[in-house]
Amino acid sequence: MLTIPNEVIKTMHYGYIRQALTEQFKLRIDTDLLEREFSNTAFNGDWQKLFTYILDEFYAASSLRDFVLREHSIKMFLLAYLNVTPLYFIESEPEMHRGYADFFFRKNYFTTDLTNYEYLVELKYIKSDDLPAAPDKLEALIDTVKQEAVTQLLNYKKSRKITCKLIQLVIICSSKEVLLIQEIS
Repeated sequence: MLTIPNEVIKTMHYGYIRQALTEQFKLRIDTDLLEREFSNTAFNGDWQKLFTYILDEFYAASSLRDFVLREHSIKMFLLAYLNVTPLYFIESEPEMHRGYADFFFRKNYFTTDLTNYEYLVELKYIKSDDLPAAPDKLEALIDTVKQEAVTQLLNYKKSRKITCKLIQLVIICSSKEVLLIQEIS
């Protein structure tokens, strides 16, 4: 299994992905906004604007063809955006207490030890064909998928990798929209 050997190469790797996304989709990445929102995320625990911005950019740039890989398409886009910050090491699929979290925002002590919050993010994807038309059935499906994610997050939370306050997020997406983005307490 191939892995990225170190943080410098990982940063370069996601820089290339960001550049390809920018060229392909004519994206304008607002680095000032990202820097500000990463600071809010790290120091204040305010994550909503950061994730809303990135996911809005993803859905604005994507087409149905981009969802062939479903969750992986969303993850690659998120990784390209998330890896612009020096405040965190963004780990994708790290082993966390006998499981694999989708994302772990690990505090980067080389940059600052003032970061107050680390994040565990569980991303789920529901295929369009599986989305019921009835609102009550859709809510029930989203709740079922959310409960699965919560169970996983509670397990990952036991990991010894966590070094400060932890915020756990569940993100549920479809090919058309974000169905849920919620902090788990």
